[in-house]
Amino acid sequence: MTLKTLFLPIIIFLIINGVACSGYKGIRDTHEVQTHKTFAAEAEKSIKTFSLVLQSKVDIARAMKAYFEGSLLVSREEFKVFADIVLAAHPEVQALSWLPKISRSQRAGFELGIQNEGFEHYHIMDRVGTKL
Repeated sequence: MTLKTLFLPIIIFLIINGVACSGYKGIRDTHEVQTHKTFAAEAEKSIKTFSLVLQSKVDIARAMKAYFEGSLLVSREEFKVFADIVLAAHPEVQALSWLPKISRSQRAGFELGIQNEGFEHYHIMDRVGTKL
C-alpha cells in the first residue's frame, strides 16, 4: 500500500473523528449549561422557601413580643389560647412555652398557686451549672 491510497481514508477518519468530538463537546456543553440552570432554579426555590419559613418565625416572635408588651400580666390560660392559635397556623413550630419570670420573693406563692390549680407536685427547679 502506498501513501496515496492511505491518504483518503486517513483524511476521512480524521474528519469523522473531528466532527464526532465537536458534536460530543457541544452536547456536553449544552448539558452542563442546562444542569447549571436547573441547579440555580432549584437553589432559588429553596432560598425563597427558607426565607418564607424564616419570616414566619420572625413574625411569631414579633407577635409574642407585642402580646407580652401589651399586657401587664399574661396568665397561663391566656398564653395557651395564643399558643394554640400559633401552633395550629404553623405546624413547623414544635412548641411555645409559658415561662414567667418569678422573683425569689414570689416563688413560694407562685408555686402554691399552680399547685392549687391541680398540679400538686409543681415546683420551680433551680439550675446549678448545667444541671437542674
